[in-house]
This record gives sequence, C-alpha cells and structure tokens, in this order.
Amino acid sequence: MRSISISQILTVVVSLTYNHGNSSGNNNNYFAMAAATSTPDDGNATAYYDAVDDTADNNVPSSQARSLATRFQRFETTYQSTSATSGFMFNIKANNRLILRELELNLATTSNDIQIHVHVKKGNYKGYESNRNVWTKWVDVTIQGQGSNKPTIIPSNQFPRLTIEAGEMRSFYISCPNQGACLRYSKEGYKKYTNSEMTYFGDGSAEQKGWNGRWLTPRTFNGGFRYETLQSNQPEPPPLLRLPTSSSTTKEYDAVIIGAGWAGMRAAHTLVRNGMTNILVLEANKYVGGRSTSVNEDNSRNTGVGDKDNVPLEMGSEWQYSSENSMHSELRRGGYFDGMNFNTDKDEDDWMTLDVGYAQCYELRSTTSSRAEKMSDAVMDRKLDQVWGGFLSYRRRENNDGDPDMSYARAVDRYIERENLSNSDGQYINMIVSMGEFDYAADEDDMSLAGISFANGQYPTYYTSVPGVGYGNIAASFAKPFMNKIKLNANVNKVNYQNSDKSVITYVEDGVTKQVTARAALVTVSLGVLKAKKINFTPRLPNSKLNAINNMGFGTLNKCIMQWNDKNDEVWPDKPWFHLITPTDETSGKWTTFWNPSKWKGVPTLVGWIGGDEAKEVEKQTDQQILSDVMKNLRLMWPDIKQPDRVIITRWGQNPYTVGTYSYTPVGRSHSTDSRNLRRKVGNVYWAGEASSSSWQACVVGGWESGEKAAREILQDLRR
Repeated sequence: MRSISISQILTVVVSLTYNHGNSSGNNNNYFAMAAATSTPDDGNATAYYDAVDDTADNNVPSSQARSLATRFQRFETTYQSTSATSGFMFNIKANNRLILRELELNLATTSNDIQIHVHVKKGNYKGYESNRNVWTKWVDVTIQGQGSNKPTIIPSNQFPRLTIEAGEMRSFYISCPNQGACLRYSKEGYKKYTNSEMTYFGDGSAEQKGWNGRWLTPRTFNGGFRYETLQSNQPEPPPLLRLPTSSSTTKEYDAVIIGAGWAGMRAAHTLVRNGMTNILVLEANKYVGGRSTSVNEDNSRNTGVGDKDNVPLEMGSEWQYSSENSMHSELRRGGYFDGMNFNTDKDEDDWMTLDVGYAQCYELRSTTSSRAEKMSDAVMDRKLDQVWGGFLSYRRRENNDGDPDMSYARAVDRYIERENLSNSDGQYINMIVSMGEFDYAADEDDMSLAGISFANGQYPTYYTSVPGVGYGNIAASFAKPFMNKIKLNANVNKVNYQNSDKSVITYVEDGVTKQVTARAALVTVSLGVLKAKKINFTPRLPNSKLNAINNMGFGTLNKCIMQWNDKNDEVWPDKPWFHLITPTDETSGKWTTFWNPSKWKGVPTLVGWIGGDEAKEVEKQTDQQILSDVMKNLRLMWPDIKQPDRVIITRWGQNPYTVGTYSYTPVGRSHSTDSRNLRRKVGNVYWAGEASSSSWQACVVGGWESGEKAAREILQDLRR
C-alpha cells in the first residue's frame, strides 16, 4: 500500500472543504480591523475549520493555517481605547446559530508571556460577577500581545469552538492574571454593536481587584470574535484531521499519586525522601493543597509562605493541631509556621478553638425585634454550665444506658422535651448544635451522636492564616522541593488495575487524554469525589470498599469571608467568636456564627460559617444574596457595621475536585470499620485521605498521616 504524508492528507481535506470560497489575497487581511456593522470580508463563508497546528509539523506551512483562518466571519467592537483593566465581563447574544472559533483582543502590551483566561456561562453575567463557581473556564493560554489598538488573536487551535444557539445569550469573563491592566476597553456608555449574526450590548464591566472587587460599568470591550454560522438543523461540523499532539509511548512510574492535597503531598514527600524518585503526582486543580486554599491579597492561591505584607484568607482549613502528631512538629521544624503565635496558655487567647466558652452571644428575642441583645457573662455562664452541661450529662447517660446510636438531632429534641426548656434555652442549644453542623460539615439529623467528640476545646489549635503564612501557602511551600514530580491541571478519570504488576491511569490534561502506568497507584482524592464516581475503576472495586464509600458521610461547610480596609470599621468587640441566637428553629444556624481573626490578621475581618444541609442550599444563591443575608444578621448585632470591602464566598459542594469538605460518621455506621475498609489496598491500588484516617477524621492531620502510612506500605511492597 502506498504511503501518504500528513501534509498531503491535510491538503486533500482542506481543498475538499474550502473550494467554495476564494482564499487568495486574504492572508494580509488577517489582522485587519472591521467594524461590527460592516459586511465580513469573507462574505457568507461558513468554513469548517478546526485547530490545525501549523507548528506541529514542518510539512504544514504556517501560511496555509493563516489562510484557513481568514475563512471565518468577523465581529468586532472598537480598538479606540486609552483605558485598560486586568479583567472584563460582557454579554453576547446570537441572532442566528453560530460557532465562535477565535477571539480578538486589544492588549496594551507586546509581552510574549501574557496569560489569558476566558470563562463562560449561559445567560447574563450581571449578578454573577463574584460567583466564580457558575463560570466555566474555556481558555487558559499564554500568548504574545500585538500592542495597543491592534488585534491580538487567540486562534482556533487555542480557542475551543463554542456553539451558541439562535436567541441565546452567553457571558464572557476575560482576564490576564499575570499582567495587570492589559485588556483595553472604552468608555462609550451603553453603545451597542451588532450585525446580522450577533449583538454586543455595550454594558460590559471592567474589574477592579478581581472577582470579588469593584466592577465599573458601562464599559465597551475592545476586540471581537471570528465565527461560523450554522443552519438551525445543521449538525456541528466534525474537526479536520489533527496532527499528533503527544507521543504514543506510555510513561511508566514506580508510583503514581492521584491528588496533591495533604495526603498526596505527604506520600510524595515520603517516597522521595526514601529514595523512590520515579513517581508522578496528578492533580486536577491548578495548584497544590486541596482543601487547604489560601486566597492572597492579589487573588492568587497557594503561592507559598514568607511575604509578610500578604494577609491571606482561608477558603478551607485554618487551624493546625499541635497535639501529638508528626505534621505539626515537622512543619514547625521546617520553618513553614514562622510568623504564627504558639503561646500555649489558653488564657492568652492564642491557642484558638471552636469553644462556646470563648464566644460572645447575642440574642434576638422575637421575630419582630430589630436588634439582638448582648448576653451578659453571667447569663452565658449559666447557660453553658446548666443548659449545655445538662445536655452533655444526658448524652453520656444515653450512650451508656439508652440508645447507643441515635442522631444528634434526636438526642437534642429528647433533651429539650424532657427538661421542658424555655425557648431561650432551647435556642441556645440549637446555636451550639449549629456549631456542630459546620464543625462536622453535616446536618444534625445525619450525624451519629456516638460519633461526635464533645472535648470542649481540650486540644490546642494554632491559627495559620496570619500575615505571610496561610494553610494553603504552607502547602505550596511544602511541595516546592518535589514540585517537578507534580503535574497540575491533570484530572484523573480512570484507573485500570486488572494487571497485578501495574495499573494504567488515564487523565485529561488541557483537553488531551493521556495515560501513564504505575507499579503502585495511590488514590488520595476526597471521599466526595469517590462518591460522585468521578473516577472509574476497572475491575469493579470490592463490595467492602464500595460499601464504605457509599455509606460513609461526606458533608459541606461554607464560609462568607469579609474584610474591611479601614481599622475604624471594626465595630465589633475583641472576642474570637460571635453567635447570634435567633427565636425560631428555622433561622437558627443560618449565618449565625462568626469567627473574628482581626487581631491575628491586623485588618478588620469576619468569617461567617454555615454547615450541613443549609450549606448546600446557600450554594444555589448568588454572592449578592448570600452577602445580604449575612449582613442582615450582622446588623442585628452591630447596626453601624459597614459593607465589607472584600468578600470571598465558598461553594465546596459545587467544587468538582472535592464535592464537599470532609467526612463525618452517619447514624448506624462505625468509622473505625469504614475507614479501615476505605484505606485497605486493592490489588496494587493504595488509598489515603482524611476519611481513611481512624484517629484524625475530618482533619488535615488525618490526610498527612494516612499519606505517610500509604507511602511506607508502597515502599515495603515494591522493595520486596
């Protein structure tokens, strides 16, 4: 059979597809500007062109790829600008069915390393400027700018085609996170740009300080799109033949670790330190640390410790346990905690705990009241000793003589009914129960009473989110010595362990499916990811492991993190915790507990906490709706409190890489049994993570210790 080259195949396919239009003379117009209202220079061409990489094979001339690109129709706004921003949001409405193929930008720089992110969502962007969880990242590329008022093109081999149906609106958020203000825009009021195919509405917004900053509107985005039109019943065109993007050779490793949270990082650290260097860590996210996520002042995440001017905010874990664990001693010895306060005197208020005894309570006596009353120390002491102390005694009796495994909610209801508590005392109990709901990230109806520790703050915990530190930043610094072993943006979706000698791990990196093999595979993803079946295991996992995965509890905790720039805006007392006690069960626990790290951060900061089913429900709200609910409760305690200058709202349940926060013990389950089955090796697949820890469930320490244990098991097995 006669061989044929890739370039010949491309030439044949191209000629068959494009013979309806005249391509001559168009190359020089590739960077030409065209007003949105003008007729595109390509007439009615609807060329089926897809991502020919003209740099991948020397046999394909770059001029050919450029000539194909000119077949797209063009829509542009303006390039007359003297203003720039680091991010811009706008809406496009399709008048007819079309496919967006390329993006034009007006960049205020000729730098060759401009990182461009493009996020998209259906519908209007307004109301969702700070809700990054509803946006899908569409493009993440590094390009060279052409300078002010000249089109910089993100070509079709870097811009995945996006179909928009007739009458449909799409929102776009374009940002250049590593360049500052480089996106050009104009101040033209509500000027509309339109042609027969699409409309730009002229009400775009330029960002000030990122997702959670201030947005300036109306502004006009400078740039446009290259696109194709489709008939309503016309199928999307198939892509042309793509040149090979990677070698067909599958890389083999001694160990592949899935996930670069604390379990995965500790496992990698242990393997490398013991001489096993042929390893790979696959992390789906764009940074290491997992559920330890520090958001820095420049909105970067998990970049490392040491910048004393940086005041981080923690979306996930914030405290470090120091009680009898190797994680604390090793990280402290390594200097990762430098800047933290390790005063061991509880009276000094520096070892911090979620303990109601450290809180200031406010009570809203009726639903018609406009102000919550500050509880006196005497009243709080009585309620803590008599009301809550009475429940703890009742709980011990139930565990010993009554029902050994009932839900937390059932125990509380029985106690309130038996003691005939007043509504005030009953709502005080509900307030503490709501603390348990975010401490365990579970609803009170689901939590096993026997699985709850009522230690009342006996374990010292130290606050990590001080200037220059942050739990996620600690994770990034810890990973730096072996960062060359970690591949980010690598989302694992299959593990085939049919062959007892090696597993085949399939993952997607930047839209390309890849495979590696490993003598040992270590799974450290969250229990939430396992429950959601985001990784397919072949053969099917044993029933004992599936039973543990399916029946262990995995809950959700969310935060509303608020910061004020002016020290005078700190109108709340110098207490670490605040609790708002409401008069009804329905309002109890919904943004009623607030952590006050202001003195540790040096700037006014409050963090609202919510857990269990209510945490999942609020994820359906916009950021503006959530902040409105939070501020309403804060103003019941402090009427003069101002709107915060910076807000970060978490949605851990919607995070595809965690699908929740951490594990808990449901009614009728034994964590010791379930965690043992979860961490048990299957073939050459090993397991780690906080849910698999028998002694440090739901804690970062559990991830650390389980990762180290799994790594030592791998070392022992592979060196036999």
